[in-house]
This record gives sequence, C-alpha cells and structure tokens, in this order.
Amino acid sequence: MMTATYVYSAERDAFFPVVMRDVYESVGTWPADGVEVDDNCFKLFTDTPPDGKIRGTTGNGQPAWVDIPPPTKEQLIASAESEKQTKLAHANALTADWRTELALGVISDEDKSRLILWMQYIRNVKAVDTSTAATTTINWPQTPEK
Repeated sequence: MMTATYVYSAERDAFFPVVMRDVYESVGTWPADGVEVDDNCFKLFTDTPPDGKIRGTTGNGQPAWVDIPPPTKEQLIASAESEKQTKLAHANALTADWRTELALGVISDEDKSRLILWMQYIRNVKAVDTSTAATTTINWPQTPEK
C-alpha cells in the first residue's frame, strides 16, 4: 500500500508535500488537480531526467518522463538571431583596434587587408535572414582566414 507523502500537480508540474496541505490551503494554493504519490515517485521525478526527456504527465495525471518537444518556430528564430549577434560581437571586438588604427591613419597594409575581409564578413552576417531558421538551415558566412 502506497503512503502518499506528496501530491503531484500536472497543471503546475510540481510536487507539494502532504504535511503542508493546511498551509497551502490557507493561502489558496493547494492544487485542485493533485494526484497522491509516494517518496519513490517524488525522488524519481525530481532527479536528473534521462537523455532527451523532461518531466511531464500521463493521461491520469501521474508524473512521467516524456520526450523533449522540438523547438518552436519562434525558438529557432531566436536561437539563430542570438547566434548572429554573437558572431557580430566577436567580429566587432576583433576589428576594433584595426578600425581605430585606420581612423588614425596608422594601420599597416596587412592589418588593413584583414580589416577589409572582416568588414565583408560582418556585412555578410548582417545580411543573413534569421526569420527562415524554422524552415531552412542557415548557411553562415565563413570567418576570414587567420
């Protein structure tokens, strides 16, 4: 016979200790959808999930390991935009001294050539349309050779 020590709320994806029920009820936060579970269930589903899984619920409200859903269109676009900004920040940091030297007229011919290549790279990265990340693979420009 199972001794319920927790209640699992699928709606909140959270466990609530039964011994605290009065406290939760007094502030109106005891889960209406709660399903009683024992310590073993609590320990299992508060541990590190198996690879490719997250905690979810079964049809009867019990906790279960379920497959991680694929990223949404919005998440894919946000990830691509973040990668774009990271590439631009890296390129801008790398070229900052060369741009200063160019402005002061003290840049070497070799560094000026490198700066031109990196500025072309920056232009090409800026031109990448991240809104297509959900439907196509983004082909990022290659960084200039070192």
